[in-house]
Amino acid sequence: METQPAGIYIHVPFCLRKCRYCDFYSATELHQRDAFIAALHREIELAPDPGPADTLYFGGGTPSLLDPDQVALIISAAQARFSFLPEVEITLEANPGTVDKQTLTDFTAAGVNRLNLGIQSFDDRQLAFLGRIHTAAEAVQSIEAARAAGITNLGLDIIYGLPGQNNADLVREVEKAVAFKPEHLSGYMLTYEKGTPLDKDRELGKVVPLPEKKSAELFLQIRQLLAASGYRQYEISNFALTEQYFSRHNRKYWNFAPYIGLGLAAHSFIEPVRYWNHRELSAYLADLEKGQVPVKAKESLNPSQQMIESIYLGLRQTRGISILDFKRRFAVDFQAFFQEALSGPGLNELLEIDDEYCRLTPEGMLVMDTVVSHFVGAIPF
Repeated sequence: METQPAGIYIHVPFCLRKCRYCDFYSATELHQRDAFIAALHREIELAPDPGPADTLYFGGGTPSLLDPDQVALIISAAQARFSFLPEVEITLEANPGTVDKQTLTDFTAAGVNRLNLGIQSFDDRQLAFLGRIHTAAEAVQSIEAARAAGITNLGLDIIYGLPGQNNADLVREVEKAVAFKPEHLSGYMLTYEKGTPLDKDRELGKVVPLPEKKSAELFLQIRQLLAASGYRQYEISNFALTEQYFSRHNRKYWNFAPYIGLGLAAHSFIEPVRYWNHRELSAYLADLEKGQVPVKAKESLNPSQQMIESIYLGLRQTRGISILDFKRRFAVDFQAFFQEALSGPGLNELLEIDDEYCRLTPEGMLVMDTVVSHFVGAIPF
């Protein structure tokens, strides 16, 4: 396979308040921002060079809690350390309630050319249930501010499959989202991640999840609604108007491209080694104060582990697993190697396979983990 351009990810851990469903690392101690940014600059200087990169992604947390001039300095430091290709995609995640036209204008002046807004819902009742800090009106204002600031590559995130949600509710959410013609849309099914306040409420019976059958119905419906509005699905939860607007950075995670993660709890991958940073701010700051990279642990993926990840990550994408790439990577004939798995009962309705790709059908996407388990069973350890 040809060498893929690398990606640089920066995890900004700060949030005004932790959402009830979120299990990503975040902190609400905003007074620590300056200490974190100083440490981040040191980490950038110490980071290994992954080769030419074409993406820089500010994730979180809530990266839009940083000042535009702070983001500008981080971008400059990254550009001084890493070799970025022309037309680099620089993404900033932002939450409504933390941005306005002026801040977004300043972020674009700093170098941000792709904005991802965590809208999640246009319904105040659902936003309160999720623990979001913004209102539906503020969600709309943030989208309008982004367009007024000249942002031409805009992504919106929405969450569906909430307790009691029905088909008409989903239609309203999607219609409101596509009315703004965002270049990218992510539709995430609500999950109850262990240890989150939402999951604790589920365990106590305070929250009753949507039945699996209804969740599956909504998944198939959102695909149809977005397709009818001109959006192309390229990953289970991700849609874009054209391939030009696919998230260049996120695709690296699914296609074994090298990437460097900077900041708390950030992960890096330089094949075959994956490593990740401390989640605790104190440990992160202490390592960098000593001039050490803040790596908590690392692992080297053996060929079997790489094969499993190739299956799982390939099937997440609508194009599927590239049979030619799989053969190049592992020196095996895909269809012969997985002959028994591919002939499993019912799999013909869940998988499509041709000479180039093996992909999930829409129904297969609903039970991806089950399908993957058939493949994993054929891989020797």
